[in-house]
Parts: sequence; structure tokens; C-alpha cells
Amino acid sequence: TENGPAFAIHAADGTPMAIASNAPLAAAAIIQNDMVPSLVH
Repeated sequence: TENGPAFAIHAADGTPMAIASNAPLAAAAIIQNDMVPSLVH
């Protein structure tokens, strides 16, 4: 993004759920929603 990297959060089926501004925030949102974080490049 214009403000630096962004971290996309998707459901297991690929459905976009959210975008976070940093990795710890993304991980926290994922865990709070009973999902498991996974890095995909």
C-alpha cells in the first residue's frame, strides 16, 4: 500500500476477510476469530 506492507486475512476457502497493517495485528485478529494463522507467499 502507500503506507507500507499490508497483511490480508482470508478464510480457509480463500474468502477475503480483512486487511491488517502489521503481522501481529493480523495474527491477533485471526486468533480472536478462532482461526489458525498461516503464512503463504
